[in-house]
This record gives sequence, structure tokens and C-alpha cells, in this order.
Amino acid sequence: MSVSPMVVGQTLPALSVSLYQDGAIEGQPGNEYLLTGITASQFSVNMYDTGTKTDLVGAGTFFIPVSTGNIVQYQWNSADTATAGNKQVFISITISGNVLTFDPIPIVIVPK
Repeated sequence: MSVSPMVVGQTLPALSVSLYQDGAIEGQPGNEYLLTGITASQFSVNMYDTGTKTDLVGAGTFFIPVSTGNIVQYQWNSADTATAGNKQVFISITISGNVLTFDPIPIVIVPK
């Protein structure tokens, strides 16, 4: 589900993302990054502001609606959307101390 553009301070709807293996073609069977054995606490989000060239560590919460699927949802915190600008949202999973970061998702946050 597309959430962009968002308004400063907006926290709904949650960001719902289908995860795919690096270099995979979306929608092609077998290329999904299955979340079997992964918990929501293993996820993190970083937002890069392309205008100010600054990073923000996400303050929201992750949910995995189906533990054997490839979809993860991120419930925004108002701190995530406190500043207007063009953002690149990076979702990462930490597995056994190793970090896997997925392709960025562009998000626009506009002033109220």
C-alpha cells in the first residue's frame, strides 16, 4: 500500500512492504524473501532525508502479519514523520549479527 505523500505528524496507514530477494523480479514465484523464523524485533528502519542528507532511526513498530509470508508492516511513530521532506526508507533485518538491508522506499512528507 502506498503511503506517500504523508503529512507531517501522520502515523496512518502503516507501511506494508512485500520483501523480495536481491535482484528478484517482484511477483515472480520463488523470489519472495520468506520471513519464516524471523521476528518483528529483528527489523529496523532508517530514513534518509535526501534534502538535508541526514539519517533518522525509525521509532515505530514492526509487525509480521503472516509468519510464513514475505510481508512486513511498519507502524509509524510521529517522530518518523515530524519533518517534511523527501525520504528514502531503508528496512533491515538482523540475523545472527548480520544485517540485510532491502532496497529503499521513497516517501514524501509534506507540511500541514
